[in-house]
Amino acid sequence: MTFSTTAPATTPAPGTTPPGVRALGWLAAAGTLPYLGIKLLWLTGSTVGMTEPAFLSEPAIVVGNAITFALDLVVIGLALALTHRWGDRLPAWLVLLPMWVGTGFLAPMVVSIVPAIAVETLTGGPRTAVFEPWLQPVVYGGFAWQGVFLGAAFVAHAVRRWSGLITTVARPAAGLAPLLRVVTGGGCAMAAAGAVFHLVAGITAGSPVGVGVETVNAAFAVAGAAGVLALVRARPTRAGGPSRRPGRAAPSCSRGACTRSRSG
Repeated sequence: MTFSTTAPATTPAPGTTPPGVRALGWLAAAGTLPYLGIKLLWLTGSTVGMTEPAFLSEPAIVVGNAITFALDLVVIGLALALTHRWGDRLPAWLVLLPMWVGTGFLAPMVVSIVPAIAVETLTGGPRTAVFEPWLQPVVYGGFAWQGVFLGAAFVAHAVRRWSGLITTVARPAAGLAPLLRVVTGGGCAMAAAGAVFHLVAGITAGSPVGVGVETVNAAFAVAGAAGVLALVRARPTRAGGPSRRPGRAAPSCSRGACTRSRSG
């Protein structure tokens, strides 16, 4: 994709992010505390929240608890990076990759899984035999909390860091077109298969709550495919001036601002 960026003639002072933005980061980090606390207790020998304590002594469960404990520490680091100026200096992939993975896990928590758990808890629905009744609402409620505030923190970070960068959209280089078609087609096919799988799982779940959860998951898959199509089929826009070959920079300065077109 070819895009244009506009850079100010002078570099703004680093400063600090607004207090409200920093609060989003700390609130997102606070959402990890219930999960971290329970995992730490389990890793140190406690059986809090368990109806079958022997379950925690299985090697696979011990390793899984250690990994998920570490992943929640990553969430804290990500939340603070998104809401503090030092995070703006991190490589983009170091922010985008964990946020991409986290969105896939946390968004369903907010939209479908936590509401489903709330309905089952209030209506006396089926419960997992291994855990105490209070454990899932506490843990998954923390995940939903993280999803809301981490998402808001990422929006604030993206607006602050990248909103002024992309000013025009151009057609991708001719050599990339076949690859884009393959990637887009494969991604949409996988999304469609995933949506069908979730719908079948919901229908066979045997409960209205299960149908609702899996329908939302199917909708997420369809939305992902639609987003990919929107990206690759975006119509080019003109920034003015003569066209240039992809990959060549075309800087021009006027009234203290420099505009540069580049390929990426």
